[in-house]
This record gives sequence, C-alpha cells and structure tokens, in this order.
Amino acid sequence: MFCKPLLAVFVLANLSSAALAQSFSGGNLSIDAYGYSDGADDVSINYSGALEYSVNRALSVAVDVSQ
Repeated sequence: MFCKPLLAVFVLANLSSAALAQSFSGGNLSIDAYGYSDGADDVSINYSGALEYSVNRALSVAVDVSQ
C-alpha cells in the first residue's frame, strides 16, 4: 500500500526537476553595416540572430538566421 504513493512522489519529483532544467541558454542579435571608402553611397547591411535552447544537459537545439 505504501509503495504506490512513494513511487508516484518519486516520479513527480523527477519530472519536475527535468522541466526546470529546460531553458534558453544563449542568444545573439547583430546588425552589421559595410560602406565603401571610394565616396559612393553604397552601404550593405547584414542582420543576423541566433538562439539556443537547452532541453537537458546533453541536448541543446540552436537556430541561426541571417539576411
């Protein structure tokens, strides 16, 4: 009788600790502008961003976007 509630508490405790381990672990956002020194008005702009999400200690998912 006592084994089932103890097992349920153990499972819930482990599930909650795994849920707390998930988080965003890093990110980057940058805007780069390049101009030319010959007097022309041409400017190139590059937008980029990255985001990393940690599922647990052994697994992370990263997304990089650039234009």
